[in-house]
Amino acid sequence: MLRKLRRLSKLSICEWFVLIQLALSALVASIALRFFSISRLTDCISQFARNRVFACFPIFHDRIGCSRLANLADIAAWLTHQQGRCLMRSLLLFWLFNARNESAELVIGVRKDDSIFNSHAWIELKGKVVGENENAPLGFTTMLRFSAFGSQQSQ
Repeated sequence: MLRKLRRLSKLSICEWFVLIQLALSALVASIALRFFSISRLTDCISQFARNRVFACFPIFHDRIGCSRLANLADIAAWLTHQQGRCLMRSLLLFWLFNARNESAELVIGVRKDDSIFNSHAWIELKGKVVGENENAPLGFTTMLRFSAFGSQQSQ
C-alpha cells in the first residue's frame, strides 16, 4: 500500500489527469462486463480505439510513454478492482495501445494449481508481454486471444 502511495505522489499533473480518466473508464468497463461478454466488449473497445474522437480519450494519453501508461492502467485497476485486477488493467491497456495504432492483443490464460483453478489476463505487443513482469503468464495455457481488429482466437 505504501509503495502505491509513493507511486501516486510522483505523478505529474498530466498523469493525474489520465489516471482519473482511466479509473472512470475502469468503472464503466466493469459495468459493461456485467451486461456484455468479453468478446463483445473487446470488439467495442477496438471500434472506439479506431474512431478519431474516442482515440483521443483519455485526453493527454498520447503524451505519456508506454511504460508509464501501463503503470497508470495498473493503478486505475487497483483503485477500482483491488483483487483480480489483471483483466481490468489488460482491458485499459488494450484500448490505449490500440488507440495509438499499436497491434495489442489481450490474452486470457488458465492454469490449475493443486485443486485451485486460476486465470490471468495480459497484453502482448508484437509477442512480448507489456505492463507486467514478462514471466507472469508462464504456466498459463492461453484460452482466448483478442486482437485490435476484433478477432477472437481460442486455443
